[in-house]
Amino acid sequence: MRLKESIGEETMVGMANMEEHERKVVMEFCHLLEKSKQLFNGLRDLPQYGHKQWQAYFGRTFDIYTKLWKFQQQHRQILDTKYGLKRWQIGEIASKIGQLYYHYYLRTSETNYLNEAYSFYAAIRGRAYYSRAAKEDRYLFTHQSHTHTHIVHAHTNSRPR
Repeated sequence: MRLKESIGEETMVGMANMEEHERKVVMEFCHLLEKSKQLFNGLRDLPQYGHKQWQAYFGRTFDIYTKLWKFQQQHRQILDTKYGLKRWQIGEIASKIGQLYYHYYLRTSETNYLNEAYSFYAAIRGRAYYSRAAKEDRYLFTHQSHTHTHIVHAHTNSRPR
């Protein structure tokens, strides 16, 4: 995927008005986000059992998510104002880390990874990363439902009898 597509047109336009440091922060965040998604999606292709290759792949995936997590913490203000980082996006990163811990636990049966997965999900819930997203979804759903009802109503009234 080209960087311009992964960032989005809106962000690219906004980047023209940023200082060089802010632009570098946004670009690095987008790079880390894209790389983390690629690695995470690649985990699905690994065989469930056997293969020692999975440990190295999990290690790389953990490393990139750890780097992404720390990066968004260190540069939150710039990412909030210049990238438009939303709380649910932070929750998505935390959720992926929790999923990594859980799947590592499934492969190793080491309970400390299960505990780590639980702590991430407890933090996601406690910090309500998805609460605003749910309200936005409800608003969009309600708005779309009303629009759909008006369209259906207009369509049924305009049909010849």
